[in-house]
Amino acid sequence: TESWATFKARSLASLNDLVERTGPKGTTLVFTSGGYVSVVCAHLLGLNDEQAFTINWTLANVGITKLVVGRDGVHLISINEHAHVEAENPSLLTYR
Repeated sequence: TESWATFKARSLASLNDLVERTGPKGTTLVFTSGGYVSVVCAHLLGLNDEQAFTINWTLANVGITKLVVGRDGVHLISINEHAHVEAENPSLLTYR
């Protein structure tokens, strides 16, 4: 089993890789787990590991999180948008 520290390091390394691969004005879609989303969001918001776990346990499945890359780094635009599911088929919306 992977430790939290290893998972966190691997997740943040992959974020850096995605930023480099996407390039200026590019778009990348990532389909991933709530764990990855919580690590990235906590990192960008300057939160600790305990707060990352709190984020993870409150995420809706099929949520959309948006990031933008600017001259001064990566910024969190929105986290776990899920109105698209609530509007179309609320029975598909689940939480952890």
